[in-house]
Amino acid sequence: MLTPPTPHRRTTAALLVAALAGPAALTGCTTTLEKQTAENLRAALLASQQAQIERMGGSEPAPLVRDRSEFRASLQRVIDRQREEGQLGPEEGGVDEAIAHADEISGIAAYEDGQPDFGRDLAGRDEPEPVAIDLQGALQRAMVHNLDARIARLNPRIAEQQVIQAESDFDTVVFSNIAWQKNDTPQPPGSIPGLSGNTQSESFQLQTGIRQTFEPGTQLTVQAQVRRTEQTPSVLGSPSYYDADVLVQLTQPLMRGFGSDVNRAGIVVAELAERQEVLQFRTTLLDLAQAVEQTYWQLAQARQALLIQQNLLERTVAMRDKLEPRVGFDLLQADLNEVNARVGQRRADVLRAQRTVRDLSDQLKQLLNDPDLPVLGEELLVPSDLPVDSEIAISRLDEVTTALQNRPETQIALLQIEDTDIRRLVADNNRLPILNLTASVNYNGLDVDDGLDALGDTADLDFIDYALGVEFERPWGNRDAEALYAQRTLERTQAMDNYRRQSQLVTVEVKQAIRQIEEAYQIIGTTRETRRASALSLEVADVQLDQGGRNEETYTIRVDRVLARQDALAQAELAELQALTDYMVALAQLHRATGTSLDHAGIDFEAERGRE
Repeated sequence: MLTPPTPHRRTTAALLVAALAGPAALTGCTTTLEKQTAENLRAALLASQQAQIERMGGSEPAPLVRDRSEFRASLQRVIDRQREEGQLGPEEGGVDEAIAHADEISGIAAYEDGQPDFGRDLAGRDEPEPVAIDLQGALQRAMVHNLDARIARLNPRIAEQQVIQAESDFDTVVFSNIAWQKNDTPQPPGSIPGLSGNTQSESFQLQTGIRQTFEPGTQLTVQAQVRRTEQTPSVLGSPSYYDADVLVQLTQPLMRGFGSDVNRAGIVVAELAERQEVLQFRTTLLDLAQAVEQTYWQLAQARQALLIQQNLLERTVAMRDKLEPRVGFDLLQADLNEVNARVGQRRADVLRAQRTVRDLSDQLKQLLNDPDLPVLGEELLVPSDLPVDSEIAISRLDEVTTALQNRPETQIALLQIEDTDIRRLVADNNRLPILNLTASVNYNGLDVDDGLDALGDTADLDFIDYALGVEFERPWGNRDAEALYAQRTLERTQAMDNYRRQSQLVTVEVKQAIRQIEEAYQIIGTTRETRRASALSLEVADVQLDQGGRNEETYTIRVDRVLARQDALAQAELAELQALTDYMVALAQLHRATGTSLDHAGIDFEAERGRE
C-alpha cells in the first residue's frame, strides 16, 4: 500500500525538480542583442562599391591594350617611300621581316640557348651546382618548409586549446575532502561527577560530491558527507557516533550573470579568436606566396640580365680583337684604349650581375627553407620559368568585390565587430545588480556503529533541512559597470569604422595593383620597340665600322658609334626585361590584393592548415 506524500516530501520533490530541470529549461532564455550584423555591413559595403563602379563604367572586364607602335609606323613609312623610289622591291624589306630579325638578335628569345657564367662560389669552385626550379615547385616547397608558415600554422591550434579551456567552465567538477581533528581541552572541575573536568574529542569527516555550472548561470551542487565524532566525557548514551547528510544546493542568478549569451560569452570570444588566428595564418601564406613569386621573378630577371651583360662584354671584346691589328694604320691608339676601357667597365658589370644572381638565389632558398636546399649551401637556383606579357582582361568591380570577400584583413575586421558585440553584451549585463536565488535541501542520517548505515538513513527522508535565500548587491552609482559598458560601445563603433577603413585600404591596393599591371604592360610595348630599334641600329653601326660610313667618317667616329649603340641595346634589353618582371610582380601583387594568391598557385589552404 502506497503512502500519500507528506507536505515536507512534496517540498523536497519540488526543489529537486527545480534543481535538475531548471537549468535545461532556462537554456533557451537568452538576451536579445541589438546590433548591425557583420554580414549586413559587408553586404551594404559591397553594394555601395558596385554602384559606384557601375556608374563609372568599370563593371565589365576590359582587356589590356597598348598604344600604337611609333617604331613600326615610322619603319613602315620609310619602307613605303623606298619602294616608291624604286630602292626596294615589292617583297623586300617588310616591317614584319625587320622586326622578326630584331627579335632573333636581341631580347629574351635571343638568349634561350645562352649559358650564364655564374662565376666562382664561396667554396672556390668555378662550376656552380645549378638546381632548376619552376614557380609552382618553389611555392609548394615554401608552403611546406618556410619557418614563418610553420610558426603561424601552430597559432590556430593554440587558439583551439583556448576554446577548450573556455568550454571547461561548464565541465562537471568532482570534489572530495577528508579531515581529521583531535582536541584535548583542560577545564576546571565541575559539580557533576563524570561529566566535568578535562574533555577529549576526536572527529573524522569525509565529504564528496559534484558541482555543475549550466549555461544560464545555474550552479548545482550535490554532496554527501559522513562524520564520526567521539567525545569524553559525554552526556550521550554513546561517546562516539556517525552522522551523515546529503546536500542538494541550487544557485540561480536572476539578473547579473543570467542567460546563455552572457555565460557562453567567453567561449564565443575564444572561438572568434581562433577564427582570427586561422585568417592570420592565411595572411601569412598570402604574404609568403607574394614574396616567393616576387623573388622568383627577380632571380629570373637577374639571370637574364647576366646573359645580357655577358653578351655585351663578348661583343666589345670581339670588337677590340678585330681592331687591334688596325692600330697605326687607320685606328688611333686612343680609340683602342677607349674600347679597352669599355671592356673593363663591362667586365665589372658582369661581376655585379653574378653577385646579384647568387644573392637572390640565397634569398629564395631562405624563403623556401627546404632541407634539400640549405641556405648555407652553394647550390644555385635557376628559374625554369621566364616572364611573359600574356594579355588579360580585368574588371575593377570583380577584383574589388573578390578582395572584399576574400581578404583575411577584412574578414578579421568583421570578426572584431562580432567580438565587440559579445563584450558589449556582457558589459550590459554587468550593469544589472546581483540578484541570486539560493535553495538547498539537506537530508540527515545518524548511526552509532557504522557510517554507511548513517548515510543510508538519509534515504528515509525523516530528517530534512530546507534553506531558501536571496542575495542582492549593487555598487552605489554603479560607475565601474556603466563606464565599462560605455567603453565597449565605443569599441564597437571603433571596430565598425576599422572595417570601413580596412575595406578602403583593400580597395586602394587593388586599384594600385591594376594600375601597375596596366603601366607595366604599356612599358613592355615601349621598351620592346626601343630594343628592336636599338638592335637594328647596332647592326648598321657594325657594318659601317667594317665598310666605312658616309661622308668619309673617321674610324674614331665609327668606333664611338658602335660602343654607344652597344650600350644602348644592352640598356634597352635590360629595360624590357625590367618591364616584363614588373608585369609579373604586379600580377602577383594583384593576386595578393584580392586574396587569391593561393588559388592562383593551386594551393589548398585547408590542406596547408591541417599539415603537421
